[in-house]
Amino acid sequence: MTIQKVRLAPPLFGAPVLRYQNNGMAGWCKENSVSQWQKGSGWTANLYGGTQTAWDDWAAIFIPVNELHTPDFNSALWTYYMTNAEVYGVNMVIWLHDPNNNDNRVEVTQAPSHAHLAKASGWDAHELNIETTQFFYFGEGVSGSGLSAGTQYKWSQFQVDPLFRTWTIYRISLEYGW
Repeated sequence: MTIQKVRLAPPLFGAPVLRYQNNGMAGWCKENSVSQWQKGSGWTANLYGGTQTAWDDWAAIFIPVNELHTPDFNSALWTYYMTNAEVYGVNMVIWLHDPNNNDNRVEVTQAPSHAHLAKASGWDAHELNIETTQFFYFGEGVSGSGLSAGTQYKWSQFQVDPLFRTWTIYRISLEYGW
C-alpha cells in the first residue's frame, strides 16, 4: 500500500491587528443588532477615524499576508457600517515589499474619497475593481518602477509594473480617517 504525501500550505492571512493614531480609536466589539450579526462572526472591528485635524487621525485593521505575489491579488470585498454619510469611506491599503530586501517597500493606498467607494449612512460594501484608477503609492527603495509616487493608477498597472510585479504583499489594511 502506498502512503500518499500531503503538502500543507501555510495560511495566507494572519491574525488581524487593530491600530489607530491621534484622534482615532479602534476596538473589537460584539454588536447586538440583527443587521450586524449577519456580517461574519459577530465580532467586528470598530474603527473610528476621529475628529479630523491637520494630522493623521485614523483607525485601521491590519491583516498580515504571507508574501502573496502582486499579480496574484485580483479580488477583495469588504463591508462596513457608517453611522453618518461621510466624505471618506473605508479604504484599502496594500503593503508591498521586495521579498529579497525588506528596506524596499511601498504603501499602495486606495483614495478614500474615490467616487466608487461607498460613503453612505448604514451598511456599505466595496468590491475591488482592478481596472479602476484609484490607487497611489509612497515608499522607499522604488527605483525601477514605471509608476510615479503620488499619482493615481489602476491596481492592474501595479501588477504589470517592471518593479512591483516582482514584489509581494505582506499586509493589507482597511482604514478609516486620515
